Amino acid sequence: MRFEGIFWGFAPKTQFAIFYMWINHFLLLILCILYGLFFALGKIALQFTAPIFFTGIRMVLAGIILLGYYYFTYKPNLILTKKQWFYIFIIAVFGIYITNASEFWGLQYISVGKTSLISCFYPIITAIISWGFFNEIMTNKKILGLLIGTVGFMPVLIGKESMEYISGTISIFSYAEIALFVSVTATSLSWLIAREAIKFTKLNIIVLNALSMLLGGIISLIHSYYSESWHPIPIYNTKNFLFALIAIIISSNILSYNLHGYLLKKFTATYISFASLTSPIFASFFGWMFLGEMLDCNFWLSVFAICVGLTLYYQESIKLKE
Repeated sequence: MRFEGIFWGFAPKTQFAIFYMWINHFLLLILCILYGLFFALGKIALQFTAPIFFTGIRMVLAGIILLGYYYFTYKPNLILTKKQWFYIFIIAVFGIYITNASEFWGLQYISVGKTSLISCFYPIITAIISWGFFNEIMTNKKILGLLIGTVGFMPVLIGKESMEYISGTISIFSYAEIALFVSVTATSLSWLIAREAIKFTKLNIIVLNALSMLLGGIISLIHSYYSESWHPIPIYNTKNFLFALIAIIISSNILSYNLHGYLLKKFTATYISFASLTSPIFASFFGWMFLGEMLDCNFWLSVFAICVGLTLYYQESIKLKE
């Protein structure tokens, strides 16, 4: 039977629901492609600036752009409650400052593909936080899936890249890898908090993103001023820096952040995390295309194992209707 026959056999309301579902899944695919592109653009940007400064300047600019868009589009009387400001501050610290400063610092020493793969630890951290703080049901099959997914990171963690040793090592982990794991943990926590903020305080997603970016960017710039070389500012090639800055602000700060926030209303955080497993594939492609990076068999072995583990976890989530 042809797809058209299956589709048009439903009532109009059902047809619209199916179409709407596919649109949302298409947007989820776009989000994963944007996340993959983000790592490649970030690696390019780091050739022309310092990591924490870059985090700060792009977040401040993106926050101003989003606030301007919100103001001229909705003409709001922007008065926020103390609880809403509390959520904004927490997300600014964890979701903007810690997430991006740690990620960009680690990205200096690790390939685009491996950085994106480590970001796939995000679903595992999200599941653990959801279980510990949001009463998500944890079954034996879920635990098995998480264990397989966690062990799946071992091949890529054991195989070090030459630049990683420059950052320093602790046991089998390089400082760069540790920084990326800190970033992933902060990301997981911030998106779960963002979901709660949107759900319980009715905080507009654009306002949440704009103010948290602005505040997190200011914190990053203060950190950069005291930890990175400002002579007068850490930009080494103005033209290329501006190109990378604009590309990342559009693809990540404006499109990805707001698209992720929109999709949190349509899917669970766990499902979005599961879909993000495709990001390392896109990231490795962009890393090869723009930076000439090549990946060994350890990378693909880890991708396979992580997908198997998190597939088991997700199947159980569907069964429990989470």
